[in-house]
Amino acid sequence: MTLLDLLLALLPTGAYSKAPDADHVLELQAYAKTIENIETRVEELLPEFFADTAEETLEDWERVFDLHPASTATTAERQAALAAHVAKEPSLNPDYIASVVSTFTLGSNVSITEYTPLFWDFEWDAIWIDEWVFRFLVVIPQADVVANSVDFERTQLLVDALKPAHTEGVVVTDDFLFDTTTTPWDWSLYGA
Repeated sequence: MTLLDLLLALLPTGAYSKAPDADHVLELQAYAKTIENIETRVEELLPEFFADTAEETLEDWERVFDLHPASTATTAERQAALAAHVAKEPSLNPDYIASVVSTFTLGSNVSITEYTPLFWDFEWDAIWIDEWVFRFLVVIPQADVVANSVDFERTQLLVDALKPAHTEGVVVTDDFLFDTTTTPWDWSLYGA
């Protein structure tokens, strides 16, 4: 059964002639041909959505991912290099997060402070503080905050988007870390 047959079957019975030269049949033939052309083009374009099978859009993929293949590279080699690049996941380590936040805050000197939730009390017994198990601080120097007009809310949203799901990142300035009004006991509460 052809697409034209399917379109003709949608017509009300008895109301329309199915003669091949009827105007409505000729119009349905044009629709059927157009739909077939579109289906063929869609089937041709489906491989272009995937890095390892793209041919028509291979140059666009390479431009987006800033890849510069050798002029002697075959299409298969270029596809393999692109697929490897697309499959590569960013390393969600502190250096990566700090570099992205630094770029977002116009070159601020960002550092990451990670905490170990295990502490020792005065009798040298281990204390486990659950709130700090997966918490880290994103520290931006106060001078950079002023010089670069850092927006803490937007920076916090960026850190929330970057961080692994089981962690909590808190954006602070270095003034937070060097506040002289706190005591050593206060610092133990913050994980220092």
